[in-house]
Amino acid sequence: MQPEFAGARITLAAVLRQLGDSEGAAAESRAGMEIDITEDQRSGALFANKFGAQASQRGRPGGRHFAFRAAISSSPNYAAAHLN
Repeated sequence: MQPEFAGARITLAAVLRQLGDSEGAAAESRAGMEIDITEDQRSGALFANKFGAQASQRGRPGGRHFAFRAAISSSPNYAAAHLN
């Protein structure tokens, strides 16, 4: 199993639920949702970072600063946003 793949966790939760392991299913569902949220945050940070780079290229410092702050806020561990 790929532990960092949300789909695998959610599928395992369904199997555990069918086998009657409701506690295991709940734990795997939570893990899958947490991974999914983290992936969404990374996607948001990547989008905001690209937007900031485009704003910078167009000479729009206000948009640049806003976008890079949004990228850091979305995913504080996203290193590329901290480099801008």
